Amino acid sequence: MKKRWAERKRPLPPEIAWAQEHYSEVELVDGSTLDALVRKLGLLKDLPQNPLAGRMTCLLNLCSRLPTQIWYESDPKAHDQRFWPQILEVLKANSLLIFDMGYINF
Repeated sequence: MKKRWAERKRPLPPEIAWAQEHYSEVELVDGSTLDALVRKLGLLKDLPQNPLAGRMTCLLNLCSRLPTQIWYESDPKAHDQRFWPQILEVLKANSLLIFDMGYINF
């Protein structure tokens, strides 16, 4: 997938191209509750309520939209803030990280 993205001819949006020129990495982080994700896929649509299945967080390269890291937390009540140590461990110097308020406000 990385090779195909590198061969892509379609230009990036100007804002993302600017960020790519000014930062070593342009990453975004987002999390999801797996029970909600599975329900959206239709696998749990017949159950009366969502079974709690844990959380995952992904670090994505914003330019390619490809994942660079994926983490799983089995605690279904885990919050996005729980993933900060893992995120900071892999984040490179001079990176731009985009995230939603859930990572700083619980």
